[in-house]
Amino acid sequence: MRGSAADEVLLPAEYAKVVELLKKRGEKGHMILAQSELGDVYAHFGMWPAAGAAWNSALDALLGPYQVVASWTRKLDLSCGWQQLLARYGVHGLLLAGMLLGKLARYIHHSDLGARLSCARLAGELLPAVFAASIIHPQRAVDCALYVPVEIWPGADLFDDPYR
Repeated sequence: MRGSAADEVLLPAEYAKVVELLKKRGEKGHMILAQSELGDVYAHFGMWPAAGAAWNSALDALLGPYQVVASWTRKLDLSCGWQQLLARYGVHGLLLAGMLLGKLARYIHHSDLGARLSCARLAGELLPAVFAASIIHPQRAVDCALYVPVEIWPGADLFDDPYR
């Protein structure tokens, strides 16, 4: 169900104001979440180029380099190991990056196979770090190929924070 024409203008504008306010306050984590939600709002209204721009901005702010999907092989050091990735970005950061990469691959880069592959490869480098933190999951990359996780850690609830 699409919103009214006024909603298409007002809601994204309000989210953009929130993103700018969070940037000024230096609240990077909340700004990234707001930027991701702004992309979702644009997607809801069918404004796909704007949604892609918002999701890319959130991903760039989260991982560091500008245009990270196109430049991650040159600008991101992912050879540090899964424990360091987990320490650098945290569980929520890695999961958010995977979600953003999935949205970009599915909705934005649907006709650009190179960009889709880049999104998938980057997600494939980041997401195993979440599971490597627990002994019940595969520790080697090759073992993750056909692995279907049931839970990340026994008894852990990643969704207990209502703001994430």
